[in-house]
Amino acid sequence: MMKKYARFFYLTAILCLILSMNYKKIGEFVHEILGLIIVIFALTHAFFRRKNLAKFNRKFFRSILNLTLLFTLCATFVSAVFLSEYIFAFVDFGFGSDGAKNIHMFATHLLFLLASIHIGLNLKILANLESIKFNKFVKFALFLALLSFGIYSFVDLHFYEYLFFKVGFGLENKNSLILSICEYLAIFGAIIFAVRVLSFKR
Repeated sequence: MMKKYARFFYLTAILCLILSMNYKKIGEFVHEILGLIIVIFALTHAFFRRKNLAKFNRKFFRSILNLTLLFTLCATFVSAVFLSEYIFAFVDFGFGSDGAKNIHMFATHLLFLLASIHIGLNLKILANLESIKFNKFVKFALFLALLSFGIYSFVDLHFYEYLFFKVGFGLENKNSLILSICEYLAIFGAIIFAVRVLSFKR
């Protein structure tokens, strides 16, 4: 029963993350609600896994990844508070909005990438997917299709530009909400399975 709740917990958080990336299409208020859910989930998850954050001996890479992910989450949340128009609208420390926007866009996109790597390394549900008995050629073809669509989506959404502060606060995404969600899912899924193919986790 606990495993079922945990699976629902993780899938809900992933769905919130995917949807929140489409903030211009879902509206600022919904975006802030989803963002708050993600932060609460991540902090809850980190609390119950806090012992793993200190394991630098056998799992140095994962520890660095986890700490960087946690730091990026904090940067995302703090910058979001400054930009909030609803939930934290009462907060005003006089911090420049342009600076907060740049930090927020960079942090959210980095958070997206790090979260997908983190899930690829740790989420056990993927082991069940990998155990499905498909023809090796079919598995390879499906992975290649996902990887190709993920790379296309990465370019089409100008994802990489946010990581280098090359665009302003939200480049206009002309795709429909459904297509945009599919593209973010493709990036997320491609990274997850690429991590496993590269044997970071057996």
